Amino acid sequence: MKTSVYDDTDASGDVTVGDEVTYTFTVTNVGNVPLSDVTVTDPLPGLGTIAFVGGDTNADGNLDLDETWTYSAVYAITQDDINAGSITNQAIATGEGPLGDPTDPTDDAMDDSDDDSPLEDDPTVTPLPMGGIAIVKDSVLADPNGDGFAEVGDIITYTFTVTNTGNLPLSDITITDPLPGLSGITFVGGDVNNNDTLDLDEIWTYTATYAITQDDLNNGNVSNQAVATGMTPMNNPVMDNSDNNSPVEDDPTDTPIRQNGAIAVVKTAALGDLNNDGRTEVGDIITYTFTVTNVGNVPIENVVLMDDLIEQAGELVVYVSGDTNNDDILDLDETWIYTAIYVITQADIDAGQVENQAVATGETPTGTVVDDDSDNDSPVEDEPTITVFESPPCTLSREDIKDGTSKVVTPNGDTFNEFFTIPNSADCNYTYGVMIFNRWGNKVFENREDYNNEWNGFSQNSFVGGDQLPSGTYYYVIEVKGENFEPITGFIFLGTK
Repeated sequence: MKTSVYDDTDASGDVTVGDEVTYTFTVTNVGNVPLSDVTVTDPLPGLGTIAFVGGDTNADGNLDLDETWTYSAVYAITQDDINAGSITNQAIATGEGPLGDPTDPTDDAMDDSDDDSPLEDDPTVTPLPMGGIAIVKDSVLADPNGDGFAEVGDIITYTFTVTNTGNLPLSDITITDPLPGLSGITFVGGDVNNNDTLDLDEIWTYTATYAITQDDLNNGNVSNQAVATGMTPMNNPVMDNSDNNSPVEDDPTDTPIRQNGAIAVVKTAALGDLNNDGRTEVGDIITYTFTVTNVGNVPIENVVLMDDLIEQAGELVVYVSGDTNNDDILDLDETWIYTAIYVITQADIDAGQVENQAVATGETPTGTVVDDDSDNDSPVEDEPTITVFESPPCTLSREDIKDGTSKVVTPNGDTFNEFFTIPNSADCNYTYGVMIFNRWGNKVFENREDYNNEWNGFSQNSFVGGDQLPSGTYYYVIEVKGENFEPITGFIFLGTK
């Protein structure tokens, strides 16, 4: 058997290069004949001389059946041993039986050493007394409103798991964490025997909380490390920087903070009547106001507002105000205002309105692109802005039509009273149907679809004889299409040559 004892040669209280391990080799005869020429060899590099200590009780140089011989050797520890944390090796004992050939090693009795039994052949492992500590820091971010996004004040709960990775108990365990704003670190449990010592088989846990800030939201992540420290029984300190998931690594703990980058634009329109005539005409203008807000949880950079209608018209969208700190970043509490002028075209007049949308784009601090189509009145909707053109109200009543209808028609070429005319206006744009009868009730003219002041005393009915009607009094019926008016009736005098 081969056993070992570590010696803190320099009394430093810790394993250092040059400390010694004393090996004791115990050799016994497990056969039924004495053995001569007993030797002990050990391949451990740097091992001192293996010296015989005693056991040959009759001093005959033979390992008798009832004898136990001991040997000893000293080994100086190297840095490689310290790095490995232990020393592992085996010795070999050989001897010659009474009938053996001293020149033939193949007939020798031989045994590989064991660490504690003459019947086994396990290597001797000498653990070096070393203190070690490890800390793992885990995080969980709470989402109180369940929207999947973080907000200022949401809580990260950290759990610190501390283990003893050496072969010595540790006292004076402390956990420190430099994260600004972190709550106190509270011990949860693990000291099963309540001796304030982190024993080899114990796992201690701690917890702390942290409320995320706007800077954390902007960064999209909270990253940091804790440090665990302790003392060995020889008052040598041990320490470890935390890892996010392993006691043998030292990576920071990163807690992703899900950003909700969002931008909104509202586009409103004010119609300008340049000549104040109460109607929209070519050349009148629409003044657009664009209100851009940050509806997310992080600042928005590189804000761009585009409007195809304005661009195609050769005009510009102009920034007005809102960047209160002049940093070109749309902060959470800012509202940016833009404006643009659009000149109305004939195509717009024909359409009766102008309809379109603007688009606002930007980037979050981590580079995610956000955009929004404008709405006409709300930052949470995306409806186009529609500008309906103005027209004066229709004020031409049934009585006005009757009063203004021709009383006399004299188609004699003098340009006065040449046609039977019915008043109309661009504001009302009525469509008329007209029938005219002679004194005998015969219909001499009819246009019930779209009369346009075209009757000048000629008949459409050959029954009355010829196109030109004779002078006299005629009776008319006027229908106002699409309006809830009673038919307008009256007499007209036709004077012809």
